[in-house]
Amino acid sequence: MATIGGRAAISRIFTSIPANIREWTRYLQNLFFQKSFTMTFLGTTVPLTGTSNYTVSAGIVTLSIPYMQGTSDETVAYINGFPPEITPRRSHSVPIIVTNNGVDSWGVLVINTDTPHQVFVDPEHTPFDIVGDKGVKGTTITFALD
Repeated sequence: MATIGGRAAISRIFTSIPANIREWTRYLQNLFFQKSFTMTFLGTTVPLTGTSNYTVSAGIVTLSIPYMQGTSDETVAYINGFPPEITPRRSHSVPIIVTNNGVDSWGVLVINTDTPHQVFVDPEHTPFDIVGDKGVKGTTITFALD
């Protein structure tokens, strides 16, 4: 997989038709792969970490968000640690389950073209309360790299 400015650049166009199994294998391995990384949730008294697994399939990322919850110490929340190969070329807003002051609800993760990625309490981008429990529940999201 190529990168442009540190971001993923999926190339689905053949510069030439792969001539043998080795070339086909190399081409397909750049389009379809699975990996994991340590994700960090910021905005709590202690940064929270969890292992996130992801699959890339022809430019579509399916990513697991681990359960991470702690005591809120500010109104903003961020998720950090995305590897460059799953950082999209444009921003996306995806629904995730969040905890705000001990109450679970559907929130929004704004996946930017650079890290960190901001988490909000609702689709209107409401910030978190500065007190109580804050975090994200385990969920799976999907977004495009293009």
